[in-house]
Amino acid sequence: MTTSEEFEAILDVFTTDGWKYILEDTINRKKAIDNVYDVQTVEELHRRKGEIETLDWIISLKEWYQTSQELYEAQNDL
Repeated sequence: MTTSEEFEAILDVFTTDGWKYILEDTINRKKAIDNVYDVQTVEELHRRKGEIETLDWIISLKEWYQTSQELYEAQNDL
């Protein structure tokens, strides 16, 4: 499998109903924890920050792969 085919296979995942449900759940989870009012300790704050960063990463995966594919193709004149 070529790199271009790998990108296509990965990007196909983002068109499924399953991905849409996962993304919706991820966005809802982020909204539920996107404040610090109930954080009691520094440790909780760091854990919350890490969780939000992870959720942001998941939410942006499609765009990340699209951009990576575009850069790869531009570098390789595909």
